Amino acid sequence: TPGGKAAPPRPFNMVLYPNPTRGHTTLEFDLMHPAWVEVRLFDLQGRMLFTPPETWYQAGHQSVTFDVNTLTPGVYLLRLKAGDQQAILKMFKPQ
Repeated sequence: TPGGKAAPPRPFNMVLYPNPTRGHTTLEFDLMHPAWVEVRLFDLQGRMLFTPPETWYQAGHQSVTFDVNTLTPGVYLLRLKAGDQQAILKMFKPQ
């Protein structure tokens, strides 16, 4: 990294796979403490396309699977929010 500094850790250690995806994709994340978790999917124009109900998760490794069959090919943003932290990952759906 420039200046010899390590990149900051990604909140929640989020991983999205498969990415690119054509059908289903799974979001894995880690919580340090129990929390209400909100997951939202946006297009690049900022329109919210999908949000499951906010869910209470215990601390530890978690996963959520989404069906994205109905989405048109393109780039999307998946946002995870827990407490006062949030993180965003890009999701790609090919032709």
